[in-house]
Amino acid sequence: MADRPDNRTQPSRVGTHLSLAVAMTLVGSSVVSGKLMVESFPVFVASAIRFIVATFLLLGWLVWRERGFPRLSLRDHGILALQALTGVALFNALLRKGLTMTTAVASGIITSTTPAFIALISLLLGERMTRIAMLGIAITIAGIVAVNALGGGEGIDADRPIFGGLLVLGAVVCEALCTIFGKVLSGRVTPIAMATLVSVYGTAMLVPIGVWELRDFDPSDASLSGWIAILYTAIFLNGAFILWFHGVAKVPASIAGVFTGLIPISALVCAAVILNEPIGPNHLVGIACVLTGIELVTRRKSQPKETNPSVSSVSSI
Repeated sequence: MADRPDNRTQPSRVGTHLSLAVAMTLVGSSVVSGKLMVESFPVFVASAIRFIVATFLLLGWLVWRERGFPRLSLRDHGILALQALTGVALFNALLRKGLTMTTAVASGIITSTTPAFIALISLLLGERMTRIAMLGIAITIAGIVAVNALGGGEGIDADRPIFGGLLVLGAVVCEALCTIFGKVLSGRVTPIAMATLVSVYGTAMLVPIGVWELRDFDPSDASLSGWIAILYTAIFLNGAFILWFHGVAKVPASIAGVFTGLIPISALVCAAVILNEPIGPNHLVGIACVLTGIELVTRRKSQPKETNPSVSSVSSI
């Protein structure tokens, strides 16, 4: 008698995919909230305030759900510190500064290339990759060129779109490195604990620079939209981090990576609705290239079986 499919796994699979989809949608929306933040606050002041709020929220959640911090080795704490350096300090500095020079639409498309750069870094570290995956990386880079080199910032605050795009691209590389570092901790640290500890280390790195920037900034000058953006990012982006690692622990990276295609779509829609940023043909071409490249990079069925399902992206988190 032929085996019947086990329908009991269907709700779990749907819930996992929903977690990944919501996480990447929130990451895309955070590009727009980041744009509002840097319009009202200096880059490091905004990031420091956001992570202070996020750290207190996460600490409370960790104590409530897991009764305190996990016991980790010094090496594990070192890896978490590297995650914070690349995925929090450098990522936020480069992304927020890039957002002052280019549009949220372009930034959202560029940030969706994270899986391609994870694949490229993995290749440089000796991981095998198919020719299809390499083609995907090339197409993804073409999408970046389409967004930044073909214009599309006319009439809006995008005074240096190419340089701004390069800064955002640097943020993507830092996020890819953060994910590579996080691969080592997969299975040993829960998503909530990882989010909390990375936030703690990231806050420690950002606060001194934020305090230094406060010398020339009066918080009372910030707009209400800027404060709302900080609170939104602190709450929902950390929620996205937890949802992402919850989902990525249950599916292969090739499946999880496909969901990052929601980042540019979410960023594009939010930028058009909230910021009234125009969407040009180059943006549509860029989205098509990026999504095609991501699909090719994450289509790894012909490669050897993955040994760790956590090698994939998290936006900004």
